Amino acid sequence: MTREEIGMANQNYKIGFSNLDENNLYARRIREILQKRIQPYPDMELIVRDNALDTTLARQHAQEFADLDVDVAIIFHVDERENPNVVAPLISKGIPVISIDLYIPMSIYVGADSARGAELAGEELAEWIKKNWRGKLDKILIMTYQQVLSVAQMRFEYSTKALKRAISYEQGQVLYLDTGETTEETHDRLSRVLNNWESMHHIAIICINDKTAERVLKIIRDVNREDDVAVISFDGTDIAIQEFEQENCRLVTSVLFKQEDVSEKIMEILLDITEGKTVARRHMIEPYLLTKANYRVLI
Repeated sequence: MTREEIGMANQNYKIGFSNLDENNLYARRIREILQKRIQPYPDMELIVRDNALDTTLARQHAQEFADLDVDVAIIFHVDERENPNVVAPLISKGIPVISIDLYIPMSIYVGADSARGAELAGEELAEWIKKNWRGKLDKILIMTYQQVLSVAQMRFEYSTKALKRAISYEQGQVLYLDTGETTEETHDRLSRVLNNWESMHHIAIICINDKTAERVLKIIRDVNREDDVAVISFDGTDIAIQEFEQENCRLVTSVLFKQEDVSEKIMEILLDITEGKTVARRHMIEPYLLTKANYRVLI
């Protein structure tokens, strides 16, 4: 992939970035760091749009970037079924696409090593259960989100496999629960499950991300069940830090993929493209386990 091949010789570079959701701390921080890193390069213009977790908006933004003939498009969106259609206008014009966290066919992928992060989280949860519940586990509740397929599957598969290596449980003890679109939906669905599990006092909850964990933990406290649960999550955002600062913290770990690492890798790719260098198709970001014991050091 040379500069000439992608039409980038001797010109200023327009870079379109449609971000996941500006209300998402993780996504917003990636955007902030990338904007800061691009500032020393006056020949680079970063055009930022907010997808707001809305596939219709994501499509509009990708079409806008195609119409603007951007030199590179960065797409952070989590609708796995529709993402190939989202980027279709860009791909058809030969515009290089960088996808974040959820691989999009024909793109340059920058994302978390979710398998390794989930495995580490499952191991950490197992150690917590051994120490605090003497290895007893009644139920595993997996809080997922229907639009996210492969990333969720990988996080849940590797964390539960790691947990099972250390803590014995049967598949019938595991329940998958879709969070729904709103806090109210989550509250209704989770409350009904907890009511059915009234006699269960050793419940491991695996959340797809910190935002889901925040909802779950609020509901857990609303129904006075916090002593019955241990939660793991992903993204290592301020939401996790706020939970670690709780006196009765119920978050065992949140897997942190540093936004700095993501933004730095994207910046490296952008510079390589503008210099006409060959760019690898996959770039994996290493995980850190954020816990109550170490969050002040890692953040």
